[in-house]
Amino acid sequence: MLQRHESTRVDTASVGAPVASQQKPPLVFAHANGFTGRSYQSLLAPLSERFAIHPLEQLGHHPRFPVGRNWLALRDELLSRLPEDVGPVIGVGHSMGGVLMAMAAEKAPERFRCVVAMDPPLIRCTGHQTGQTHRYG
Repeated sequence: MLQRHESTRVDTASVGAPVASQQKPPLVFAHANGFTGRSYQSLLAPLSERFAIHPLEQLGHHPRFPVGRNWLALRDELLSRLPEDVGPVIGVGHSMGGVLMAMAAEKAPERFRCVVAMDPPLIRCTGHQTGQTHRYG
């Protein structure tokens, strides 16, 4: 269950009565393979009323983080692109993005409030299947 974390401060610099403003919790969104962060605008727009939305635009295209046999470099790219000045984030991802969020939270749990993985492609490989994954992967 997602807990609501909001802080309220009063802006006394305004003319007239003080105005209460709320700091929205940061939500970082990671896209699926073959999509961009921008392609999720209609999904993310309603969430902007309660969260400060930070969609990641293109994972897997930075030369410092080459795509290899696993997604460890993509996880590291995601971690490098988390906003640094907002504290722990709510990590949300679709498909590959959901798995990357979970991998990133496992490596750096202090940077996340929680993770929501939508339709993550998780595969359990044991015994003979592991050999096949390695051989054909």
